[in-house]
Amino acid sequence: MDSKRPEAEALAIRGERIIAVGSSKEIVALAGPDTEEIDLGGRTVIPGINDAHDHMQVFPVYYALAFKDPDPTWQDVKAALRVARTKAPKGTLINGDVGMKILDDDRATRAALDAIVPDQPVVLTPWTGHSALLNTAAMREFGIRADEPDPMGGRYLHSSDGTFNGWILDYAAFRFFPPVE
Repeated sequence: MDSKRPEAEALAIRGERIIAVGSSKEIVALAGPDTEEIDLGGRTVIPGINDAHDHMQVFPVYYALAFKDPDPTWQDVKAALRVARTKAPKGTLINGDVGMKILDDDRATRAALDAIVPDQPVVLTPWTGHSALLNTAAMREFGIRADEPDPMGGRYLHSSDGTFNGWILDYAAFRFFPPVE
């Protein structure tokens, strides 16, 4: 971007390259008989973005759930939790990295986790890094109340009856995933 001209009305492209940026009048003057004009109706064009970032989650001591597939089903999660509750040392956080199948499964809730592992903290962290599912023991461990108000830019999801269902989204997870010092 040009700091003296942070916005432009139009651009000219030849092949895969931007060859000129300017006012509509300046760019139209470059058009030839084979030029294709596209009116974007006031929308903004930006260069392609490579969003190369990671969400680091640091748990001091935890038991990692083992899945055969990087996107386990709810049945896979339940089976892994049943194994973990017998193998994870008491008081150890049980963590599992999950994918879209769990994000999209209405059965994946705090109550469902509590039914399988009621007395140890359980946290399922989807690969997106923008949410987590906690059981009640994990809520206690991390000081998250069931009546927690939504922070700016984040949400605590609730079931149809109004109870917190264990899902924390976006900025609500910042307290849960503290910055690494």
